[in-house]
Amino acid sequence: HAHSSTYHEENEVTEGLVVNLATSVPRIIGATSSLQFFVNEKLAGTPVDDLDLQHEKYIHIIGVRDDLSQFFHIHPDKISSGTWKVEHIFTESGAYKVWSNITRRGITHSFGHPVFIVSTSTSSTPPSISFAKNIVLGDYQVGISYPEPIVMGRDTNIDFAVKDVIGQGVMLEPYLGAMAHLAVIKDDLTVFIH
Repeated sequence: HAHSSTYHEENEVTEGLVVNLATSVPRIIGATSSLQFFVNEKLAGTPVDDLDLQHEKYIHIIGVRDDLSQFFHIHPDKISSGTWKVEHIFTESGAYKVWSNITRRGITHSFGHPVFIVSTSTSSTPPSISFAKNIVLGDYQVGISYPEPIVMGRDTNIDFAVKDVIGQGVMLEPYLGAMAHLAVIKDDLTVFIH
């Protein structure tokens, strides 16, 4: 289903609604890292608390490593007026970008936050990335199909099939108010759609 939505890079918002990410604490793989978000109105930095519930949560945080090999979707808890916090354990070092999704007064806002580094004391080899249209994850296989080429500016139907490892269809259950969720992220991290 479609939402009325807008996209903003946090550092480009000079007035109006914004979500700011606090990134001052270094993040190290294997250790618990705190991600704190401040929902506010610029210029004054007035805290905003009147968020709409969207997909059973008030804030959705999507994060990826810059090579798109690591992905997470987490939900912070409110700790004070306008301030939300979530703990996360990063398992791979690298440069990460996160987006926050909030809905206020029926409009969904996605905010892209500045890239930050997750470090380790040892070097690691970058993983190889697969663009396969059918992958096995645990006890399931997920297939994706779409018309090629996808044309910019035109609606595109993207179909998914979820099966067990022997190819039998499985019954899906709602998760966060929907049967499925999709995040589309451009390889240079400049486009985000959820």
